[in-house]
Amino acid sequence: MKNHHLIKSTFVLCFLPTILAAKPLAFTSAEDVGMSQKALNKIDTSMQSYIDENRLGDIEVLIARKGKIVYNKSFSNNTSKNKNASLYRIASMTKPITSVAIMILAEEGKLSLEDPISGYIPEFKNVKVLVDDSSEKKETYQLVDAKREIMVKDLLTHTSGIIYKFLKVKHLSKIYHENGVSDGLDNSIGLIGDNVKKIAKLPLKHQPGEHFTYGLSTDVLGYLVEVVSQKTLSQYFREKILEPLKMNDTHFYLSEKKFSRLVPLYTPDEKNGIRQIDEEKDKNNLITRFKYTGKESYFSGGGGLVSSANNYARFLQMMINKGELDGVRILKSKTVELMFENHIKQIEQGDGNFHFGLGFMISNKPTAKEVIPEGSLSWGGIFHTEFWIDPSNDLIGVSMAQKFPAPKSDIHVKFKTLVYEALID
Repeated sequence: MKNHHLIKSTFVLCFLPTILAAKPLAFTSAEDVGMSQKALNKIDTSMQSYIDENRLGDIEVLIARKGKIVYNKSFSNNTSKNKNASLYRIASMTKPITSVAIMILAEEGKLSLEDPISGYIPEFKNVKVLVDDSSEKKETYQLVDAKREIMVKDLLTHTSGIIYKFLKVKHLSKIYHENGVSDGLDNSIGLIGDNVKKIAKLPLKHQPGEHFTYGLSTDVLGYLVEVVSQKTLSQYFREKILEPLKMNDTHFYLSEKKFSRLVPLYTPDEKNGIRQIDEEKDKNNLITRFKYTGKESYFSGGGGLVSSANNYARFLQMMINKGELDGVRILKSKTVELMFENHIKQIEQGDGNFHFGLGFMISNKPTAKEVIPEGSLSWGGIFHTEFWIDPSNDLIGVSMAQKFPAPKSDIHVKFKTLVYEALID
């Protein structure tokens, strides 16, 4: 692992000026970048089958190689929809953008990955760790002192011990619920800092740095950005990432005009098909929380953004370019390389086929369920979106659907498999 001296530098990030108007990544023919158009055409039939079989209401997929888009199509059961202007709830695909925001602050010398977060958010001082001591007769636990403080890096790698309550973690999910902690997917009110301060008072699942636990760590990072920058997370994203990258369709909340472009959210029906989620019937606010009413102030760094496939592709292209796009530099190349390294060492996710970098899952080796090559980076969102970055083939892929709960389908694997079958060099 490379050292972290660059993190403590006082390098001030400067965006190179650009005269170009906002534009998507350029399109090119598949053969121009070493892919087969005939093979890519198979994606049409595969994606359309999910619509025809009423398993999804919408799906958009995008492929870019060598910096240019070779395939971008949308499939929908809504024939009147503007298929080239769709916006999607990207949920946890917000996390890599928040992680980049943290790394920008690190490059500017405003924080270090080794910093205890209590230095910025005092409520995290003296955190406790939950130890389960349940017997067959009684469900009990005890609290012990953390061996060390939570560091910024622990949040980036999901090794802090902070959880998501919806993942049904023994004891802790109940504690989170009783204390009113939001997972960031509901119609939260107030400020993200309010939620983070609640989390800080609750025990951790394990000692900091000792295990991988997917959770609200990136929401804490989002609030950390606000504390350090003295801006809201929305403002910081806009100034440092979204505007420089011409990501003009990426927002926490949407205007009335843009809200009309938001793809409906679907849920399983009683006939093994799907139906649109209805706010009253389903008793949730997953539809309306993205509409701007002038009052919104809750910016979830772990799951709050809406974006388009093309907008998100611009972010991914910046990353595969090692921090630069269209003459605008967001991060130094060494910083991106650091983010792409495995930072959890022997602490691996799931069956060991993945490592984790700073905000990204890293493929360890291809499997039947995950075909992307070793060293590729990926992540997805709970509403059924996913992306991957394959540096070895200079390739990125984005798939956007809207279904909650996200189905246990093979659509993302099928998409990736067809993409790699289309490679001819």
